[in-house]
Formats: sequence, C-alpha cells, structure tokens
Amino acid sequence: MEKKKFYSIGEIADKTGVSIRTLHYYDDIGLLTPAKDESSGHRKYSEDDIMKLQKIISYKFIGFSLEQIKEILSEQKFNMNLVDSLMMQKKLFEKEKKRIETSISAIDRAIKIIHEHGEIDSVVLMSLIRSMQTEDKQREWLESYFDKDVVDMIYVQTEGEMQKLDNVFIDFTKRVKELVGSPVDSPEVINLIEEYMKSTLSLFDDNFMETLATQTGNLDEINYDELEKLAPTPFSKEEEEWLNKAMEYYIEQSNFGEN
Repeated sequence: MEKKKFYSIGEIADKTGVSIRTLHYYDDIGLLTPAKDESSGHRKYSEDDIMKLQKIISYKFIGFSLEQIKEILSEQKFNMNLVDSLMMQKKLFEKEKKRIETSISAIDRAIKIIHEHGEIDSVVLMSLIRSMQTEDKQREWLESYFDKDVVDMIYVQTEGEMQKLDNVFIDFTKRVKELVGSPVDSPEVINLIEEYMKSTLSLFDDNFMETLATQTGNLDEINYDELEKLAPTPFSKEEEEWLNKAMEYYIEQSNFGEN
C-alpha cells in the first residue's frame, strides 16, 4: 500500500498561495483542521486537506463568508439551497459591478472636465460627480413625475453629448457666480439664461420637446428638496435664490414653453 503523503504548512502555503497566518486561522476556527505530528505537534496536510482548501478558496472567491463556507463544506450533497445562495451572491456581484462601472465612468468624465477647463471649482466638480453616482435614483425620481418615455429620452445621450452638457453646466455655474447680485433684467443675465437654456435643449430633438410640453403641468408638483439630495447644487443659498429669480424673470418675459 502506498504511504499517505503529507505536506508541511509552509509547503501548503507555497502550493496554494494561502498565507501561513491564514492557514493557522482556518485551523483555529475549525474550518480546515489538519492532522498534527505526534512528536513535534506541527500541522501536516493531506491531499484531502488540499482539496478542501481549494474548495474554501473557490467559495471565498464567489463571495461566501467563512461561516457560510463551513456550513457548505459540511454538506455531503448540494441542493437548491446552494443554488439560492449562489443566485444571491450573483446579484450582489452584479450590483457591485454596476457600482464600479458607474465610478469608473464618473472618473473618466471628471478627468475630461479637468483637461477641458484646466482648473475647476471643487464644489462644482463634486456636484457633478455626485449627480453621476445617483443617476439611477434620479431616473426613479423623475419617473414619479413624468412618463417613462420622457425620462428615457433624457438619458439616451451619447458620451460626446454628455461631455458637452458637463461643459455647458460648468461654464454656466462660473458665470452665475460672477453675475450673482446683478439685476435679473440686465442684458448679461438674460443672455446667460438664454444661452444656457438653448445649449441644454439643443441636445434634445423636437419629439422630446413636444412630449415634454404635454406634461409641463407636472412641474408644479415637483419636490425639489428630494432632487437636491440626489444631485446637490453647486450654488450657495444666496446664489440659488438669485438664480431662481433670474430664471423666473426670463421665462416670464420670453413666454418660454408656450407656442
């Protein structure tokens, strides 16, 4: 009969890439308990222990906790309970994947903004990044006031269009901070609002504008405090109050939205 082969803890660490400290911990918590040499007391790992360790590594890789892994290893056969657990882990990873993709997209946009403008107010940049992070929640919020078709049209912008919108917003915030306190009926202020409105709306086609016009009554129902939590304004309270007056004056004078 072939003699059963054993490996030292150092050899197992080299073989599997699992640190000696981690192997000690697995032994302490009863997750992987190798035999002990009677004379020296050193741990000695069998081929079965190596197979069990590979299972632990695999289950850790797909997101199971050590406590969950201990329960799974105690099962002789797998059933639908494991499938349910795997499906739950998959959903968690999909959610994390989406979060990471959103973060990468926000970083890319921030880099392009800084390259484009050289320098940018930190409050404005953080406002844009926060808005990017909460885009899904913003969509849900908008769908509570407007038809889904209208909301979908807002979020079908290309990468180039989104970059243009970012630049328009940054230029607009800079000008607001320069002009705040000026009479809202001054040519400079009226021109600022008009250019911002035209630049923003130029990204949307006639179909969007016609559809939106049928739902303008919903604007009176909007709770802007909720939006502020999802997309914080880069403006101070004073700037916000002045901008609201300027917007109201422009819309009133131009009969904006009326055809």
